[in-house]
Amino acid sequence: MNYFIQKVEVGTEVKDLFKTIQSRVSNFSKSHRRVADYILSNYQGAAFMTASQLAKNLGLSEPTVVRFAQSLGYSGYARFLKDLEEIIHSELTATDRFELSVRAGRKRLLGPQEVISKEIENLKHLWGSFPTEDFFKVVKEIQSSPDVIIIGQRGSAHLAQYFGYFLRKVKRPVRTLTMGATTDFDELMDIHSHSLVISIAFPRYPKMTVDLTRYAKQRDAKIVAITDNLLSPIARLSNISLLSPVGLITIFDSYSAPLCLINALITEVGRRNTNRTRQLLDEFERLVKEQPIFHSE
Repeated sequence: MNYFIQKVEVGTEVKDLFKTIQSRVSNFSKSHRRVADYILSNYQGAAFMTASQLAKNLGLSEPTVVRFAQSLGYSGYARFLKDLEEIIHSELTATDRFELSVRAGRKRLLGPQEVISKEIENLKHLWGSFPTEDFFKVVKEIQSSPDVIIIGQRGSAHLAQYFGYFLRKVKRPVRTLTMGATTDFDELMDIHSHSLVISIAFPRYPKMTVDLTRYAKQRDAKIVAITDNLLSPIARLSNISLLSPVGLITIFDSYSAPLCLINALITEVGRRNTNRTRQLLDEFERLVKEQPIFHSE
């Protein structure tokens, strides 16, 4: 399934999810009505529960909760939970998420293995719905652009820094804007229609990232967005959007999937221009010999 089509459909389902539940309440069985009532009144907490945890909380069986999700048209409770997460992703403050995760942790004894398991789920989601066509369009744009600017603020700053650092080993020039200062606008004053701006943002979408992306678009630069869905503010400004899941884990978002996507972009750019990549890597190794960059005995 095409990832972009899937996300549009999910976005529509998310928008109408509560209306769908409310419109069907009168037709639900007694058990399903209890599930519906709980989710409508406690959806922020429910997003942190598995089917078995929700069932135990309501004194129902796990199959009853799963069948409730299926009655709404979902293949299973996990798919329903993804849409529920989409709803609260942009709503919850960091404090809200902390309190919810603490309460959930008391009930289910969250451990490091569960956090890792959630990360693996996000990677499987990226793998199963990889945006192949648009991925290679972005690779081509990176290859052909005379200059590349990567924007990422706050929680996405580390992604932009990582992307910029390693992309410079296979492509130059590359600049990163991660400080969130107004002087970042100065860095965009000389961009033009052949420049490529790669903007990275996930909920709750830093305003500075959106403003810088909008400014770059006004200067006719090509915009690539790395974000979570097509309704995000930077996706709406972009020429191409690469979508990556950043599902809720505990207090903070999971960035393993977008980092993997960035690694794939860098690797593919390097493979497609082996001579330039080899030249840049040789230059770096000469620098390492001339300057004490790395520790040695």
